[in-house]
Amino acid sequence: NSATVSNDIKPDVVPPGAVTVSGPASVLAGATYTATVSLSNSGTVKPPPTYSLVGAPAWLSIIASTGAVSGVPISGTAAFSYQVTASNVVGTTGGTSTSALVSVTVTAVADLALSGQAPGQFVGTPTTFRIEVDNYSSFASGGTVTVVSTLSTGLSYVSVGGTAWTCAAVGDGITGAAVVTCTLKNKTIAARSEVDLYLTVAVNVPVGTPTKLTAVVTPNDPVPANNTLVINSVVKRK
Repeated sequence: NSATVSNDIKPDVVPPGAVTVSGPASVLAGATYTATVSLSNSGTVKPPPTYSLVGAPAWLSIIASTGAVSGVPISGTAAFSYQVTASNVVGTTGGTSTSALVSVTVTAVADLALSGQAPGQFVGTPTTFRIEVDNYSSFASGGTVTVVSTLSTGLSYVSVGGTAWTCAAVGDGITGAAVVTCTLKNKTIAARSEVDLYLTVAVNVPVGTPTKLTAVVTPNDPVPANNTLVINSVVKRK
């Protein structure tokens, strides 16, 4: 997809050929959009071209020497478009070539975050982990919300509290780690709200043994750093 705007060929100058922009057709809100640029006669253009944006939003930028495009859509952006121009005009020689229009949609994805705390863990007594799933965004989450929790060896899944979640475990927690996958039944979390997940586990290791729960929430969102929760604890004597 390219269109050459102008060309003035001289023996010592090779103008840029067709410009092609390669990048995703959609990007998550709050995530970084990136794209690369190539020329149909890459490697033979003389002198090297300078790249620039045409009709792009203010938050989108390009590296003039390489054509690398990047930027983070500002809040409220539903779609954007732009073109890339390659030019090596020197005086009356060289040429300018402009890409076809690039159109990108922006998908709003809620920022989900996990938090929690270590429960008291005593030998032979079931203990309950409270995992809080927060929606920090101003709109409801989309898609199925799933929390996958990995229990260190010595912790065995017993049950899930309440009726909001459906959970299933793989592994007994004795011969190896148990992985508990929980799916939110109503699939969404309202804007600026939370849903708690209560996992009850059996403690099968001696006093003083360190334990660990690692939970990850999906779908992934623009802030992956808060999608994982690690709870470390030590088994105590009751």
